[in-house]
Amino acid sequence: MGPIWRRRWSERPLWLHFSPAVLVIASICLAVYCVQWVTMGLEFPDGYRFGSLLNFVFGLHWPLLREGCFWQPVSYGFLHGSWLHLALNLATLLF
Repeated sequence: MGPIWRRRWSERPLWLHFSPAVLVIASICLAVYCVQWVTMGLEFPDGYRFGSLLNFVFGLHWPLLREGCFWQPVSYGFLHGSWLHLALNLATLLF
């Protein structure tokens, strides 16, 4: 039996059936959602929640984009609203 990437398609583990780019994008989406989920409970002294601020700054928000938040057209694609939203997007991406 040779190296794992030279095996026949049916003998490879499931995670090797996907391209590396898809696996990286899926991993980033999962990591960002975990950060969103953890930070939703963090609250600033002024009453703002860190998770809401995270969504405001990294989500697609036209006034901030006009003021120079040039990362928003890329970063908003990694934000998800719920586990179902994340699961459906990852299922679409992976399959």
